Amino acid sequence: MIEIKNLSKSFGKTIALNDVSLSLLPGTCIGLIGPNACGKTTLIKNILSMVVPSNGSIFFNGHDIKGDVLYKKTSVTCHK
Repeated sequence: MIEIKNLSKSFGKTIALNDVSLSLLPGTCIGLIGPNACGKTTLIKNILSMVVPSNGSIFFNGHDIKGDVLYKKTSVTCHK
């Protein structure tokens, strides 16, 4: 499970994400829909640790991923 709590990201004066919170359950298919420059790619890059959030936390299976790039190698069981 991926849990995002109060995630924010700014690039200078531009606010890309503002206090985003959501839970992504295992075995679900998620789609991000929105206009250009609304923060979709920034959110994904934060989850993948390609971008460091300005505020907030991202948890993978209950563990904070901040500073931990090895979480991406964790075995995940897919539910059918």
